[in-house]
Amino acid sequence: MKTAILILAIAAVAFAAPKATKLHFRNLFKPPVGEITVRPTPKIIGGQEAVPHSIPYQTFLEVYSSSEGWYCGASLISQNYVLTAGHCGDEAVEALVTLGAHTPLQSESTQVQLTSTDITVNPAYDADEITNDIAVIKLPEAVTLTDAIQPATLPSRADANNNYAGATGRISGWGLTDGFGDELSDVLNYVDVEVMSKRD
Repeated sequence: MKTAILILAIAAVAFAAPKATKLHFRNLFKPPVGEITVRPTPKIIGGQEAVPHSIPYQTFLEVYSSSEGWYCGASLISQNYVLTAGHCGDEAVEALVTLGAHTPLQSESTQVQLTSTDITVNPAYDADEITNDIAVIKLPEAVTLTDAIQPATLPSRADANNNYAGATGRISGWGLTDGFGDELSDVLNYVDVEVMSKRD
């Protein structure tokens, strides 16, 4: 009897906590073979600090598979969903979603955290080609909107065929502070860049 209880207790612990001890940014590129001759562009690495809560749709994710954990960014697109990259949701079983954060690894009064297991990756996502790299996470409950938590303004269906190449777009997140490290920024950063065409 004691053995059966012990086995059940061990199984409960194993299935209840798929958390990894150290999280990292998920690298979607294969490691280079041989000498690295091309350095990453500073266009996305770095950026400048955003005014706290000026990008209220920006969402911080801690994502877990059954064997590891990683950080990702996302955008709140409604009170019930966040949009992220397919490579962020690939093999994921759980995501801790932090909304209203400027410094996500520190407690802030504006933050709301929700845990979701409802992660849907585009079925056409291809990890080798990095195509259809998109996923949605359904929140377990509708989030209350505040000045620090607002959904992104999405294009309407009428805008679906518009070409935004050459327009200015904003990239934001807590990404890597150098091209080959594993250090994330303590604060939300952003950079404004020119939108590229699909051909580019």
